[in-house]
Amino acid sequence: SSRLDISRVTVDRFDDLDAPSGLWAMPTKNNVTLNWSDNADNEDGVKVERRNGASGIFAEIATVGADAEFFTDSGLTQGATYCYRVRAFNRAGDSAYSNEACGTAPRQFSLSVVRAGTGSGRVESTPPGIGCGTDCSELYLSGTSVILTATPAAGSTFSGWSGGGC
Repeated sequence: SSRLDISRVTVDRFDDLDAPSGLWAMPTKNNVTLNWSDNADNEDGVKVERRNGASGIFAEIATVGADAEFFTDSGLTQGATYCYRVRAFNRAGDSAYSNEACGTAPRQFSLSVVRAGTGSGRVESTPPGIGCGTDCSELYLSGTSVILTATPAAGSTFSGWSGGGC
């Protein structure tokens, strides 16, 4: 008969997988960036789930590595609201879900500067984006106040703005 002697056993710890907490969603240009607190010390990663609107069905959209505390969801539809939740996972399973957080992908509008006349110079924007000489068009989030400053070159004059939408 054979006999097996076990003098030492190592057990990986997979119990007590703490859920992430403090999830919040920050909308930026066509993106929603998520941040949360990582409360687990034994996870293999974090699953990110999203639903469209406040009453849709959640679906997993990404996994991020262990100890991650942020994710950027990109390529979203402008003006659409998305809700998220996250949970840690390891070989033994999944943690409970975090709280839910929702964000609306902001609307963007294009602002273009068209120079007219024979003079030359530059038009700059605040916040940055337009540097007309080279870049005379930029996308801005809805509600952004944009200040345009015209600087005529030597021998040229700036006579004013025209157009609508302001």
